[in-house]
Amino acid sequence: MAAGVCLQGRRPTTKQARLEEADRYHQFIERLREESMASVHGKSSAFVGTHVLSLDGHHGFGFAVKAALAEVKTQYVLVVQHDQEFIAGFDLPAVLETMSRHPEIVKYVGLSSVSTLNYDHVMRSKYGLSLRCTTEFGVPLMPLIFFYDKPHICSTTHYRNTIFGPGSSVRKGEFIEETLGVAQREDILQNGMDAHAKYGTFQLDYRDEHDRQLAVVRHVNGRAFLSPEQRVAKGWTATLRFVV
Repeated sequence: MAAGVCLQGRRPTTKQARLEEADRYHQFIERLREESMASVHGKSSAFVGTHVLSLDGHHGFGFAVKAALAEVKTQYVLVVQHDQEFIAGFDLPAVLETMSRHPEIVKYVGLSSVSTLNYDHVMRSKYGLSLRCTTEFGVPLMPLIFFYDKPHICSTTHYRNTIFGPGSSVRKGEFIEETLGVAQREDILQNGMDAHAKYGTFQLDYRDEHDRQLAVVRHVNGRAFLSPEQRVAKGWTATLRFVV
């Protein structure tokens, strides 16, 4: 899903950057389309089987996901932003099995990132909440009091009926975490963890032998990004090494 271009005369904000080179952006989208069509022409490509959708104008993350859902036929969806990358593997079939067995409880499973490590300690320190990792549903899960836009697996029914359902707080041009996410957190802080059930948000909680939480995804700084070839040319390793 490629969002439309938003050109404005004012100074860009962190999450709504003004695209100075709209033509290059559209050329990039067309290259993605060509790659996604590779299988039709018998070519090998990492994008084989993908479907590239582009929106006219600025819709924001929330409505971009909403538009993409119109093309989704599966019971669950994995949402990944262009500036996120996987730094560790995870058991997707096990996550899906957990969600399919407990659809009324586990509706969203976020993938842990550096910014959400030690989530239970942060929530205890910041809000006095006592959160515990549980394996009672299958995979290890930590309850989340917030809907994070970052990579996650979510029930398409939950997306359509709750996140974008009647009375949704998500508006065109907005992020889900800045609308629904904030409302969810306020609801739970005011009414306790009993209010968590309607949201069903959890984070996959992988840990090492020392009980330290492990990150699965990380944010990519587009301005500082270097390709493997560019890294090697500088005498660095082809890929980043992570120690979590």
